[in-house]
Amino acid sequence: MKKYFYIFLIMIGFLIKAQNPIYHFKFDNSLAETNNPAHTFTMYSNGVTASPYYSPDRFGAASGSLIRIPNTTNFFVSSVLPNLPVGNAARTISFWVRITDITQYDIQHFVGYGANSNGESFGFSHGPNNTIRNYYWGNETNKVQYFKFGTWYHIAATYNPSSSLSKGNLFINGQLVGTSNITINTNSSEKKLYIGTTGASGSSSDKGFQIDDLKIYDTTLTEQQIFNEYQGANTNSYPTTNLLAYFNFENNLTSHNGIYKFQETNNNTIPFVNTINGKGISFQESYTLMNKNGISGSGNISNDLGNQEFTIAFWYYTDGISSAIPYPTVFEMNETLYFRHQENTTPIRDAWGWLGTNNIWSEKNIGFGIGGWHHIAIVHKTSANIGMRMYFDGIDYGMNTSGYNAVALVNNLKTVYLGGGTTGGTLSPVKRFNGKIDELFFYNRALSSQEISQIKNYRTSNSLSVKDIEKGNNQFTIFPNPTSDYIQIKGEITNNTWIKIYDNTGKIVFNKKTSSEEKKVAVNHLPKGLYTIIIATKEGNIESHKFIKK
Repeated sequence: MKKYFYIFLIMIGFLIKAQNPIYHFKFDNSLAETNNPAHTFTMYSNGVTASPYYSPDRFGAASGSLIRIPNTTNFFVSSVLPNLPVGNAARTISFWVRITDITQYDIQHFVGYGANSNGESFGFSHGPNNTIRNYYWGNETNKVQYFKFGTWYHIAATYNPSSSLSKGNLFINGQLVGTSNITINTNSSEKKLYIGTTGASGSSSDKGFQIDDLKIYDTTLTEQQIFNEYQGANTNSYPTTNLLAYFNFENNLTSHNGIYKFQETNNNTIPFVNTINGKGISFQESYTLMNKNGISGSGNISNDLGNQEFTIAFWYYTDGISSAIPYPTVFEMNETLYFRHQENTTPIRDAWGWLGTNNIWSEKNIGFGIGGWHHIAIVHKTSANIGMRMYFDGIDYGMNTSGYNAVALVNNLKTVYLGGGTTGGTLSPVKRFNGKIDELFFYNRALSSQEISQIKNYRTSNSLSVKDIEKGNNQFTIFPNPTSDYIQIKGEITNNTWIKIYDNTGKIVFNKKTSSEEKKVAVNHLPKGLYTIIIATKEGNIESHKFIKK
């Protein structure tokens, strides 16, 4: 039964096409709007116009993003945008941002518009205490989120005036993180956007940040469409040149060419679950897969990678972290090369590294939390910039070369492990992973950033859509909603029905097998926020419902 409960976590589908933005500022060495260059930004510094500064974007393209210089009074203001959503109109704003100056205890304003009075503005700010705000002036949707210095994040907010529960929704990296039910009346007679300030007469940021791909919609995008904004456009193919092995995990553990196969280390049967692209594998801290010589007649992936350049890429989802498992390892090659997700550290980190020269470990950290599908690509280079390059969700996080000995590294890669790893050649209980993996690729060459994006966005026709996930959501209803004390389930609850509740980060907060007599779930202990309740019967009927805890 466990495998059924993960369906609600799937942020897949990608079949719902995003609306076209009414304004799109790419900031590719230009302040002009993409479709109408007459709509442009102007930079002001100390009250006078000045030349803008550009910086590489998240893909490494030179002058591909706009940068606000820290510790200055400079800001940007757009020309008149006649179609800018004002009043109580529906809207969505999305953009990418990268902090370039320490801002934990300072407020800085990313982008916004409207009057600086209660309920008459709409925009985004950051800080203090690492709080991201979608503000309406006097009211806001807040999320305390660690923003790692020098890391790109996708921020979006929607406003739906017709919603009765959550008019305003805030998203970080494609995940819903906060809601608000305030009715707004954005007053912007000038219809201008501001970057780095709250308006011509408002306060200015004194810190620095980069901003890119600013989009404004006059509609309320769905959660799926926001997720697509974050992940990028889908593809129906992947690179085949020097493809060593591709595992789609569609109810099997064998590679696309039948040469390689994974096997569960304890001869158990690992569950297959719905994931980012069809089926995938779920580890639950109970399984570890391995590939080496002699398993079901398979070849050894590590040996066949050889002493040459290679690329490894996969999707993963962290379901939870246990304090008893401090080193949850998603992927490992013989204790030498690994990727793991850790939360018992400050800050949270997604770490990848290797054993270099003189038995010294070299690591590089990213830092995202539980929940949400993330794509990892590791590129091993033996010439022309020797080292290992990391791509996280298609974004280039740079080359790590510290203590890198390419020959020694490859010679030590003997066995591939998924969902765990070893210490001294023995499976380690402190490395077990609680989560899912899908779409695993091995290449005998270093892929380009464009090819990394292609395999990240590869989807097959058998992927579930949002509509597929929502099928069957008519057997049960929940009430009251919003609630402060309990959730009552209306419908035919049978014995051995599972009920789970997850918060808006994907962390489980309630997990219980119930019976026909138990239809009330206490939620008075939960913090205020948006939650998802999953009801799954022994017959395989699964429903998900969202509710607001007041």
